[in-house]
Amino acid sequence: MSSPEPSASKREHPEPMYARARKRTKDQKSDTECWRDRVRQHGKTFARNVDMFARLDLIVNEGVSELLGENDDERHPPTPAERKHREECLRLYECLKRIYSTLEEDIAMEVAGKQTKELIKSELQWGQQNARASDVSTVKGGLPSYHDFSECILTLQKTRRGYNHNETGRLLCPVHLSWDNLEHVKRLKQGLEDTTPDVFYHFMYEGNQGHVQTAFKGLFRGPILVKAYRAVFFGPSSVNSNATSDTRATRAGNAVLGCITSVSPSAIAYITTLVRFALSSELTFTAGDKMKYSHGGLFRAMLQVMQPTNPTPFRKKFTEELLAWWNAQCFPYVEQPTTGHSATSTVALLLQQEAMEAENLEKGSMTSDEGSTTEED
Repeated sequence: MSSPEPSASKREHPEPMYARARKRTKDQKSDTECWRDRVRQHGKTFARNVDMFARLDLIVNEGVSELLGENDDERHPPTPAERKHREECLRLYECLKRIYSTLEEDIAMEVAGKQTKELIKSELQWGQQNARASDVSTVKGGLPSYHDFSECILTLQKTRRGYNHNETGRLLCPVHLSWDNLEHVKRLKQGLEDTTPDVFYHFMYEGNQGHVQTAFKGLFRGPILVKAYRAVFFGPSSVNSNATSDTRATRAGNAVLGCITSVSPSAIAYITTLVRFALSSELTFTAGDKMKYSHGGLFRAMLQVMQPTNPTPFRKKFTEELLAWWNAQCFPYVEQPTTGHSATSTVALLLQQEAMEAENLEKGSMTSDEGSTTEED
């Protein structure tokens, strides 16, 4: 008995160019395609864990120029602004190399008979932009599972979020204002209040409530931020999990793909920026211009708080404690490098005694030197 004729919807089109393209497995891809995927993954990791808006093409150019000694500062002295830009690019280039360990080797080789520098820049930028777009969609769609809203905001148009919605408005209220103050609410809805990128919001704080008198307390510890981080880095099924292993995910998350084992200040700023957009009534996510909110400016402002150029002891302690708290929330089973010792630490006691002994030995040496000098006189 002959087998039945396949339905029209399942028949292969006689012309291959019109046939539906099927996603190929890793084993079916060529070496060049696998290499491109790997470079793109590095671009995604850079966006999520280092810098979501930095120009990777400029970073690679500056890094390669420095490597080849092409920067002739004696003949063409850079301006202070140019020098600052170069230093930042070189700092980010070092961060990129930690993610993409074979970067300089790959730049020196050829792929399909072509130099790879331009190809690498293109694929890195593709990965960075793809990660940003994908994660914006993840956080925007998953927002109802990050916070207990009284009504499902997914059924609402995006333009009805932000200050047009009581609950998103409360979360997105600037920390120096109160959503319980009707005058503040009115001014926010009318766009009369200052919401520049250096203004922080209540959703950024522990318990979704900040206090301007104690602005550092609970900052960047908002419950929505932790759940959004889990969704982006581990997968949506891990949002309400207490540990990275307690998840129903069936494929590797972005943390595994990017070999990420701890939370970085940049990742906190990245997630906070995405959540801010998800809560807002804005339709498009952009780095910012004169007509639209500057998400790039907010990202930089948060990094300035967590990673200042010349941090004070207070700021160092704030960032260390913040990262320790985040790692306990998101990477509880990963042993993190310690930056210090507890007050009851034996190691701390040994180091303290060692310092005292070294100081005593130095004093004794100086005393003996003075005695020998006196005898010679």
